[in-house]
Order: sequence, then C-alpha cells, then structure tokens
Amino acid sequence: MSAKNKKEFDISFSLSKDDNWIGNDLFQVLKENGLDVYFSSDNQDFAGGFQRKELMAVYKGSTVNVMLWSHSYKDKPKDSIVNLERSLLWDRHVGKSEYKSLFILKLDDAPIPDDFDNCLIHSVKDIGIIKAKQYIINRLIDCYKVEEPRLKELSHPSNCVNHRGKMTPCKFRLSSNYMQDGLGRWNSLGDVLVVPLNFNVPKTLKTFLIPSAASPSFLSHSILIRTEPRALSIKQKTNIEFVKMHRNDDLNGVLFYIEKDGMEYPYIYCYEYDLFLNNNWKLFSNS
Repeated sequence: MSAKNKKEFDISFSLSKDDNWIGNDLFQVLKENGLDVYFSSDNQDFAGGFQRKELMAVYKGSTVNVMLWSHSYKDKPKDSIVNLERSLLWDRHVGKSEYKSLFILKLDDAPIPDDFDNCLIHSVKDIGIIKAKQYIINRLIDCYKVEEPRLKELSHPSNCVNHRGKMTPCKFRLSSNYMQDGLGRWNSLGDVLVVPLNFNVPKTLKTFLIPSAASPSFLSHSILIRTEPRALSIKQKTNIEFVKMHRNDDLNGVLFYIEKDGMEYPYIYCYEYDLFLNNNWKLFSNS
C-alpha cells in the first residue's frame, strides 16, 4: 500500500524478503485484528528517490515499527531497500530516541548492533508467533499517539466501510442499564447500550454506542477487543467514566446500520465519546 494513500499505519514491518515466512504470518494475524499494517514482500532491491520518500513517510508515521532481524536482514547491501529501511528506523528510533516505538524480533543468532540496545528486543525462539503478536499490540497501546480529534471527522474504521451504512445525525441518551444489554456485548466488546431519541428504531433492536475511526485504533476494532483482554479492560473502564459524566444528558451523534446475516442493526458514533476515549484511555492502560 502506498504511503501516498495512507497517512499513517498502526504497525509497519521492515524485513528481508527471505523472512517472509514469518513476516506474513504476523501481518495476517495483526490485519485480521482490524489494524492498519504496512507489509511489503516484493520491494525491489534499489533505493530510488521516489521509493525513499514513500518509505520515509511509512516509517515516520507508523505508531509502531517492527524490525525482523536476521542474518539475511543484517547482510543486505548498502544500495538495497532493506538497508534504506534500517537507516530510516535508526534515524527515528535511535537518532531521535524514540526507543519505545520500535519492536525488534530476532529470527536467528545474527548479532544486533549496540545502537539498538534501548529498544524492545525479543527472540522468536523464546516467545513464538502468538506472543509476538500480543507484545506488538501491547506496544501499540503503550505508544499510541492521541491526535486532536477536532481534526478528524467521524468515520468508519477502514476495515468496516463496506458493511457499515450511511451516517445520519441523531440525538440519544445512555441507557440506565447500559451494561445489561442481554446480548453480552458489554462483557465481550465493552459496548454501551443507548436509546435513540429522534429515530424510530424497532423495539426488537438494541442500539449501541461504539468508537469511530477518530478514536484509538485498539478500541475501535471488534476483533481486537474480543481477543485482547487489556484493550477490553481499558475500553470498559473508560466507558464507565463516560457514563458517569453523561448519564442524564441528551447527546448528539450519528446513527447508522451494520448489515449482518441479512439483518441490519443500529449503532451510533458520537464526537464527545471519541474525544473522551482519546483523552482518558491512558488513565486505565495499566490498571
């Protein structure tokens, strides 16, 4: 995916083509969790000006960069794309001391330069693919940079656009029994049950307030929330505080439907809610 078409990624990989066997596995499990991931398995081994600009944007804008370190990676020639990537990562994470946003996964016994000692380093032999995925996601949560939500419009997360419908302005209130939805969504997804005020939603359907793409990525993707207890805990605890603050308020949002198994179910995005998530999730990131 071109950096021109993507302002930033949650996670970006840097690896040798010889190590695609593990890079592709990690890419797939992270992508399936709804994250925006940069992974290129077919870069040509040259460093042209256009390619240099593209890669600089990718690795500079990514929340977390993942370097798959191996003999193949280490020994690439100076005029290779891999060597260019390594230089870009060194400049950001060592040269500018952004150590926490680089995750290094050792694939073999290739020695890592001392420059990278302050970065997080694990061996795939010790932690395996599943734990590596969990460690990368935890690093994403720890390094997530809050962007000013006023600069973002309410929008569907990128992997959900095709099955989420048109957004229509609405008013709503938080349900007094917001955790007791009868569907188990609070326990599995941390979603808040709400009551639309100016929409004639059938009584048989329940409406939920959910994060839009303007909120932290690890709180807006349902697959990740279902599989990462830490993300679910952060979302639930932040939501409890949001409800306390707005329990009796009429709130503005946008209502839309999600199609599933031939049925359409109502959901709501809310700017105030996304803003609250962005400003307060860190309070619960270590609890």
